Amino acid sequence: MTKHLTDPYEKSGYMLPRGYLFLLLLLFSLFQAYPECAFSRKENDLSIPGKNVEKLAIITSFPPEFYQPFINVFNELHPLIQISILNKKTTAALAEIQRGNQRKFDLFWSSSTDAFEVLQQTGRLLQSGFHLQYPSLKINGLNLQDHDGYFYSFALSGVGYMWNNRFLKENQLPPPTGWHSLSDQVYYGQVAMSTPSRSGTTHLIVESILQKMGWQQGWAYLIKASGNFNTITARSFSVPEGIVNGRFGIGLVIDFLAQRQKSLNREIQFEYGKPVVLIPAGIALLNGAENIASAEQFLTFVLSPPDRKSFSPRQSVACRS
Repeated sequence: MTKHLTDPYEKSGYMLPRGYLFLLLLLFSLFQAYPECAFSRKENDLSIPGKNVEKLAIITSFPPEFYQPFINVFNELHPLIQISILNKKTTAALAEIQRGNQRKFDLFWSSSTDAFEVLQQTGRLLQSGFHLQYPSLKINGLNLQDHDGYFYSFALSGVGYMWNNRFLKENQLPPPTGWHSLSDQVYYGQVAMSTPSRSGTTHLIVESILQKMGWQQGWAYLIKASGNFNTITARSFSVPEGIVNGRFGIGLVIDFLAQRQKSLNREIQFEYGKPVVLIPAGIALLNGAENIASAEQFLTFVLSPPDRKSFSPRQSVACRS
């Protein structure tokens, strides 16, 4: 069983009307007075005689399209573990954990390598006795795991650009041919990207461009390309959604967001930026975790080879090599 948690203030610029705020305060006071009412579930949920239901709380920057196949298979393998999962922007997830992890999340799951470094340096990750049961993820023989055991790499991702062929044909636009083509004036008002200050995946896109082109030329390119932007979204997965819905034709994205849409819609195409920069996505135990045993079972599952997860790579493109 999976419980999807939400944050009422997660949408950028969204403010609840005063009447709703009063209602929320009233509900909060009721939950405090009658805590058994909060997060209630049906009596027959996970009811197996003689078995105790375990819990697992995950905070992630991945969208449901990415993590749900993992969760579905894990639920089948471990039906007695009730998973609560909260999706937040990388920066918002970091802020929540840095404030002390008051909601007691057990695992942090993200594609942002920087986020794990920040959390490790500030003492927010738990160094456990967890031991890998499968070979570590490597690139050209280089072990990508944290040698001190604070976080674990489970997948490799790359960044590039996706587009909607139907949109481009209707607007008489050619398909993009590389990073530099996105700054061509023919694409004025047709390109989208999420803000790198709030999206960990977009931060990786900017970093990969700067690594390829260098500091001066890289920023010159980004500034020129931004002149073609239709919008800058608050969430990274809003870019592929906008391309599919025809709001704009081209977007800068990370591969697992694009490949999911490509598998569902033949008009959607994706190309990696050249040279291809591979980025390890990770998962880590958090200080304050209360469900260590369940968390380590999930770690073992996520870090296992794809053939042991029993779902198609098309469902989730980032996988172990």
